[in-house]
Amino acid sequence: NGVHSWADLAVYFQYIKDNKPDVIPWDANGNGSSYGPQMAGGWQTSHTTNVYIEGIGVDLFYGVSKDDPYTLSNYYIEGDELVNFAKEMKKWADAGYWRTDVLNYTGDVAAEMEEGKTGAHQHHTQTWTGERTTMEKKQPGSDLGFFWFGEEMNNVVGLNITHGAMAVAQTSKNPERALMVYDLMRNDPEIYRLMQYGIEGEMYTLDENGYIVYEGQACPDFSITLTDGRTLRMSELKGKVVMLQFTASWCSVCRKEMPFIEKDIWQRYKEHPDFVLIGVDRDEPLDKVIQFGKQVGVTYPLGLDPGAEIFARFALKKAGITRNVLVDRDGKIIMRTRLYKEDEFQSLVETIGKTLDKQ
Repeated sequence: NGVHSWADLAVYFQYIKDNKPDVIPWDANGNGSSYGPQMAGGWQTSHTTNVYIEGIGVDLFYGVSKDDPYTLSNYYIEGDELVNFAKEMKKWADAGYWRTDVLNYTGDVAAEMEEGKTGAHQHHTQTWTGERTTMEKKQPGSDLGFFWFGEEMNNVVGLNITHGAMAVAQTSKNPERALMVYDLMRNDPEIYRLMQYGIEGEMYTLDENGYIVYEGQACPDFSITLTDGRTLRMSELKGKVVMLQFTASWCSVCRKEMPFIEKDIWQRYKEHPDFVLIGVDRDEPLDKVIQFGKQVGVTYPLGLDPGAEIFARFALKKAGITRNVLVDRDGKIIMRTRLYKEDEFQSLVETIGKTLDKQ
């Protein structure tokens, strides 16, 4: 089911150690001042409620929790988690998960991973979106996974608007050209997709509805927290027929479609032991999602998608919201819809029934 915790990481690295003698489980580039705080901070957000404060260059302070973000916590001094982190890293070092001179190593870990010489690379979320297409090209079927720091606690914060901003050197001879390039990178859809996903038609497929997934493809894995507090992981639902309904309270088409989903799909198939329906609400707080469900009169499960990160695994983040994805028992996508069209919706209902009838 992939790596979704620090414990899973250790199991993964040990598997490589035991079965791939020519591969360094994690040939980490430990040189530099940022690496240690990033790792320690990642451990902290994975094992406590502390929240990362975006904009502070050195991770000395964290907010105590999402409910108390303005009270500062210094995990280097308070509590035991930094000690626990150090003990765990000592175990990893003793187990040989990285080279003995890891703190002096400055190699290109991404290139090593692409060549199959190491099993992991620690970097930004945005790096993963591009790296997975590179890996698929160089190692077809590699299905590059992603474990984000804080996943065990569902502890993630959105970046502030200036994250990734660019400074132009005072000595630049053509500062206006530098700003033009940056503007294109951030705001031109074609260039942005090229940088994030690769060459369209070769590294990814984009249809007229903004999908980046297609029928016959394995459904991207993700975890989602429902409004009742339960957490579901897509990879753990294999063996079931899963319908994902992407929605938001501000979406008028969603409000039109959802009562039909409730009446024609949920009420018809909810008792079937192999059917799962999840409404994936785009980047809205818990109280609003609960209120939204009551307003449109649906009883099927609704889940939270902070930052639209789940949505972005299926479609361009800026694409329209109203869409459904149907996944079969093997975890393959078998149908995608966009907006609410009566004939397409009826086809969705029938496809669900036929798929459930298959053994």
